[in-house]
Amino acid sequence: MAQLDPEEFRELIHDEGETILWYRAAPNPANNPGTNDFDEAVDDTLYAAVNLSNSVKVLITQAQREYTDRDFGAVQKGDLFLTTMPDEVRIGTMDKVILSNRTWETKERHVKGTDDTLQFMPVVSVTEIRDEAHGIIATARYTVDLATGTITFNGTPIPATEATYTVTYLYHPTFWYIGAAQSGNRPAPGFGEALPQRGMLSWKRPGGEE
Repeated sequence: MAQLDPEEFRELIHDEGETILWYRAAPNPANNPGTNDFDEAVDDTLYAAVNLSNSVKVLITQAQREYTDRDFGAVQKGDLFLTTMPDEVRIGTMDKVILSNRTWETKERHVKGTDDTLQFMPVVSVTEIRDEAHGIIATARYTVDLATGTITFNGTPIPATEATYTVTYLYHPTFWYIGAAQSGNRPAPGFGEALPQRGMLSWKRPGGEE
């Protein structure tokens, strides 16, 4: 009878996988369920960055068809799954993952002075800003905080206050891990190590804003 060797899974993940930025989720102690003392001004979940060695990789796979999974329910074509070795990345439900090796492009409308913050972070770079009055805005006329996505204009010509402008930019996609927690605790028969854990990634934050 063939045995499942965890090291064979590790080799596959390291060969075919990629590095990520991982943020571990924890309940915010500012909200006390015992006294029903919830501050709506603070986030109910805190995220702490976990330092990973550059040698640590995870495997990102994509569903190629629609099907029903016993752990995750309805799976749509294109849904992403994350597989890790639990002794390297023991990821948990609601943890945040940034795919730092992948860059996606998006285009958004914004209103100067009231809506100058890009939706998706972290931002890699802004490709183009344009408005109806001036066309493409010169790159010297604005700066972008890559961590917060805030655009700051300076000089002229720039969009007028309350004018609509469009932004084309690149960013690293962020996901939330919604996998079954027990999937990372399965020991490999005949080995002292656990088998890989696997869970689904959601682009929308469960129970809150994206």
